[in-house]
Amino acid sequence: QLSRKLETELTYQRVNPGFITLGNPYLRSNFQELDAKVKAKIFNRKIRLTTFYKSFNDNITHLSSTTNQMQGYGIAARSNFKKSINFFVQHSPYQQGNNNPDTMFRTDNQLAVTTANLIYAKQFKGKSLTAVVSFVNSTVDFRGGQQQIANQMYMFNTSYSTKHLIASTTFTRNLAKPLVDTLNFYGLRIGINQLSSKKVNFSLNSFVDWFDSGAIRNQSILQARFNIKSKLEISLNGEWGYIHNIYGVENKQVYGGRMIMRYNL
Repeated sequence: QLSRKLETELTYQRVNPGFITLGNPYLRSNFQELDAKVKAKIFNRKIRLTTFYKSFNDNITHLSSTTNQMQGYGIAARSNFKKSINFFVQHSPYQQGNNNPDTMFRTDNQLAVTTANLIYAKQFKGKSLTAVVSFVNSTVDFRGGQQQIANQMYMFNTSYSTKHLIASTTFTRNLAKPLVDTLNFYGLRIGINQLSSKKVNFSLNSFVDWFDSGAIRNQSILQARFNIKSKLEISLNGEWGYIHNIYGVENKQVYGGRMIMRYNL
């Protein structure tokens, strides 16, 4: 702890291949790992900045002809304003690969994930309203850039809660390049959950996905939870779904039901 606004953390771990513990016989060995972090608070400690670096490699005693390694870094910023919109931003690139003598099994992958969130939260008279706008971009380069995959997700989520009820709505847009039929879609999810009832609680969750290929997938689940006694609970689920032109299925309606009995000892 360097000051009230700055702290650092450094961790180094090395486990030799001959290390065995009876407490955890499956504990991984023959690797070393370095993890470093720096955390800072600015603007009267309303914004926190975090940077980190991490490296990992196995085969530290060169018993094998192949060494797997991973290294990456990241930077993140998070705000904590009481009466304003807050944000969270993070960017984390990674490199992962090995030096396998056989080129068929050799890997050199570059990965990067960027996340950005805007958060609004309001509480009033026992009620709360939360809205979140999110963006996530992930890219992967396989075999030194010979194959590239990118995925972007845009999401808007809002939830409203009271003492006895939680309602939420989520809208999602997902894009993948190269095009993947099951990853390029618009999605809508709605949930309503009843709370604080001593005998019966109900919940309704539904989603529908519209794919760029013209396919449709949706499902709705109605659940009732019965508190029979202080230690006994029974849940009844009924669900209905519809699949069209996806997974090789066209115009298929799906029905299901389930009962769960839980007893706390």
